[in-house]
Amino acid sequence: MKKQLLFLFFLLTAVTALNAQHTKSPQKKYTTTIGPSFKSKKIVLLVPSFLPGIMKDSSASLRNDTLVYDLNGQLFDNGYKLFPGKGSVSLSTPWQTLMEMTDAYSKKDTNRIIALYAADSKEKIKAILSGNQAGDFLDYVSKASHANLTLLGGIHYKNGFMAYTKDDVYGLHENFIIKENNKYKLAALDDKSPTGWNIAIYFKDDPKPMVPLKNISLPDSLQIDDSATVKITLPEAGRWVAIYLGNPGESVSLNVQDNGMNDYDPMEKQVALHLKGGIFIAPGTYTFYISSFNYLVRKISKDFFSDDAKHTITIY
Repeated sequence: MKKQLLFLFFLLTAVTALNAQHTKSPQKKYTTTIGPSFKSKKIVLLVPSFLPGIMKDSSASLRNDTLVYDLNGQLFDNGYKLFPGKGSVSLSTPWQTLMEMTDAYSKKDTNRIIALYAADSKEKIKAILSGNQAGDFLDYVSKASHANLTLLGGIHYKNGFMAYTKDDVYGLHENFIIKENNKYKLAALDDKSPTGWNIAIYFKDDPKPMVPLKNISLPDSLQIDDSATVKITLPEAGRWVAIYLGNPGESVSLNVQDNGMNDYDPMEKQVALHLKGGIFIAPGTYTFYISSFNYLVRKISKDFFSDDAKHTITIY
């Protein structure tokens, strides 16, 4: 599987995260200190290798079933909101460039948009903004800039900086930025490496550590052709519950999402699932595990076998 950030795709994703830069509008004033400070430092990203879509990557170290990426950049634990109307002409940090982009795209200001791009990419954005798809493109990015756009963070990548934003309509956006004449400018990136792909999936799914589920009221035994309803309280709404047994690398036996797939309870932060004897294949006594995740888990990792998640049942 290969990743390729085509320029148009890049623009559509980058389109969502900037503010103001090259305007001559007399009613608008900009400052050079607006937005969060840019503080790059060493960061470690832990990416589950069984996260859907993850590629093998020799550039990361492997700890059990987790890809460990040692990087440099800056993360915002709770995100940083980007609002139209707060731009900065200085473009002295990647974050100011994103704020300027947000405002320029929200107003569909083509002159300011073009001014945001590095020399090698400027002609491409000019062509897009003058083509027959320009109206649809500007509608798309303007809508994204008004959709609770949030800055997640960024990393030093290749010859520049990759920033990640997310909105409530289109999801994740990747914005590649390079430094040109002491200003941070948007640029296209044709990237086929698994590293960029995996890190983008990390920011898209935001995988948090699993929560082992214990003290659950479970039957001691069950007929193989029968089922029991099990109710589980979750630490937060929307989470997934995974039931698994067997070995690492095998598929999860049952996935349930709060108010989603296989959930028979309408309440938030609570799921009611049907535990079927048939998932245990044959009669016998089984040890199995129940854990909660904030993303859909399809395969079992070595990291999932916690004593707090362990349960026992006899199948007849």
